[in-house]
Amino acid sequence: MSFFRASASMMEATSTLIHRSGSDILGVREAIDDLTGLTVTAFPMTMVRDIIPARAMMTAAYVLSGLHSNRRRIYLGESSRIGRRLYDHSCDPSKGFAVEVFVITKCGLDPLDKTAALYLQAHLTRVAEDAGVVTVQKGTGAQAIDPSLRHATTYFKMAKIAERLLFDAGCVAFQNHPMAPNTALEDLSEPLTSISEEDAVPIEIGVLARPAGTEEYQLAYGDLWSRGCYADAGFVVTAGSEVRRDTNPSVNPILHARREELLDAGVLADIPGLRDRQRLTVSVWFPSPTIAARVVTGANVASNKWVPITDPGPFVLGT
Repeated sequence: MSFFRASASMMEATSTLIHRSGSDILGVREAIDDLTGLTVTAFPMTMVRDIIPARAMMTAAYVLSGLHSNRRRIYLGESSRIGRRLYDHSCDPSKGFAVEVFVITKCGLDPLDKTAALYLQAHLTRVAEDAGVVTVQKGTGAQAIDPSLRHATTYFKMAKIAERLLFDAGCVAFQNHPMAPNTALEDLSEPLTSISEEDAVPIEIGVLARPAGTEEYQLAYGDLWSRGCYADAGFVVTAGSEVRRDTNPSVNPILHARREELLDAGVLADIPGLRDRQRLTVSVWFPSPTIAARVVTGANVASNKWVPITDPGPFVLGT
């Protein structure tokens, strides 16, 4: 493409072949990477029962997409019997939000294998949570895998191609992009890894839970349950909030230090049945809402991830 002055070189360029089975733009479409054969097939959830037997038995990763409570929601999975799995989802009330399906397969003599499908599910789940533009609905969770050195690079490159194909097929859940739903301009313009004066201000552990008369906010990042409010020229994350266990490698060292401080203070409790997060047992003051959001998520996110409360429902700390 030479439309722009600063065009990428041919060595960096990629191409996606878009194939439609008919003239209907809302029907079936395939986004294909000709070099690898990786393919994303997008179609309405209502067409699940029309999948032919030969395709129904393929190994694939997939994304279910739709709206729930006026917010875009996705569900990610994998199966070696993709047709049966999607049919089961179509009968499941908890997947009632899904209106569109994106199935990731590989055509040709080297079909997608089970480990690759598991890797895609885990990778795309992590990328969607980091982007924070949709709610990721969790099931049993992506199975942890440790690919051999021989496969690790291949799987990673495949996953990056899958991200591109999903976007080309119309799934904008994995990038902070102007087209992505629920994305504000701050997400695109705020420096994510820079170190500011606020980074040098210490956090305060065990503060007043919520000053009277302050508005409460909730975190819009995946399905983490976290609440907070503005207080004392900073932001307080209240006791009971969930904190993601994993920390993305791209964050600055100060964020690692703040999370270690919470661990050393013993204020993070395990949550029965959930291995990807812990719960704050006390309220914590942060120098800014941005720092609070990054410490809670372990990712480079913006302050606008704190949004006014839309679901005031209670939660259970334990039984």
